[in-house]
Amino acid sequence: MKIADVKCVGIIGAGVMGGGIAQNAILCGTKVLVRDLTDEINEKARDTIVNGRFGIKGGLDRGKHTQEEYDKALSLLNFTTDTADLKDVDLLIEAIGGGDTGQLEDKPLKLKIFSEL
Repeated sequence: MKIADVKCVGIIGAGVMGGGIAQNAILCGTKVLVRDLTDEINEKARDTIVNGRFGIKGGLDRGKHTQEEYDKALSLLNFTTDTADLKDVDLLIEAIGGGDTGQLEDKPLKLKIFSEL
């Protein structure tokens, strides 16, 4: 597989790392599907990607991106809470953090997600 063959990236985890990966991918013109546990987590991630300190809206406001690039990037960004929705992605990236556990990693959650995959 070549990088040009990747049309859709699936990202498991909508935290800082997952959101950053998603933002970079959509700005490069790649469709992204982010999966996290709840719609609330996904909405927070979407807001950070769009409106956060380093979000794409700020890039638009500073002239780093055109309105067309901004609109296209937004159209490429999708979220889900269902692992089964990731079945057709070309590349899957695991970015599951520790969440509210106080740990950097949540090994039981990772094992659960991988078993679902």
